[in-house]
Amino acid sequence: MSNHADMQEMLRRMCGQANTLTIPRVLIDFTGSIDGGLFLNQIVYWSDKTKEPDGWFYKSYAHWEEELYLGRYEVEKHTRWLQEKGIIETKIKKAKGSPTVHYRLRFDKFTESVLLFLTNQY
Repeated sequence: MSNHADMQEMLRRMCGQANTLTIPRVLIDFTGSIDGGLFLNQIVYWSDKTKEPDGWFYKSYAHWEEELYLGRYEVEKHTRWLQEKGIIETKIKKAKGSPTVHYRLRFDKFTESVLLFLTNQY
């Protein structure tokens, strides 16, 4: 394979959808920050991917950092804010033998809060 073909393949892998983080502007406005909007967007994303019937999913701080480039402090800060708003619930349970934070989106409260926010914006 030529250098040109290698570069094309590398760019395709770097720029593919799996390597893209998209944040709806409303979530940035709602949370008051890009990091908060990004974190909330991923909470919504992962809550739809869980196989748990009650909606819980888990992520370690290392996984959040790898996925979003948010350190533990930022994750904890945004988690607290979302908990205070009643949008998410958390609990610590073991995952793969280690205590890990589990998250659950309260979709009804999330929808209600965002609609109220939008109503007050316009």
